[in-house]
Amino acid sequence: MYYVIKDDSETGKRLKELLEKRKEVYNQIKKLSEKYGFKRWIPDYNCSTEISAVWFDTNPNPKVWKKYRNGYYPKANTIDGRNIISEFKGISVVDFRDFNDYIGYDENECFYAGFGLTDGYVGLDTGELDVKMPKDCQEVSYSEYINVFKTKVYEKQ
Repeated sequence: MYYVIKDDSETGKRLKELLEKRKEVYNQIKKLSEKYGFKRWIPDYNCSTEISAVWFDTNPNPKVWKKYRNGYYPKANTIDGRNIISEFKGISVVDFRDFNDYIGYDENECFYAGFGLTDGYVGLDTGELDVKMPKDCQEVSYSEYINVFKTKVYEKQ
């Protein structure tokens, strides 16, 4: 199911605040990527901002970085590695559980709602989740959702 929520409604303000916080965290990670030279990062789990591993275009210094999860992670047995780990751990974590908490879904941690943000609206794709949505969330059709957010969530089969 798809929902469009005005960003000045109570639920919209809360969700927008969380999306903005996530955006700030991504900017922190981007600064770390510029500082250490990694090009991409792997979240600890889906929709999280916690860094699990990073990828470089070239092999990083093996005295500081170890192979981990098809990428690299700082070694905890070096001063430089511990400092980088400390910076990684210093980043705020925003993940799907935060979004699920906002809409009152806590049945299964493997499922989460998808979100979109555009001028004036926050979008919510709950898929097949059984969620009792707040009253200020307007259910819309897939085509209406696409029209508001100008992006396809997934191809209908």
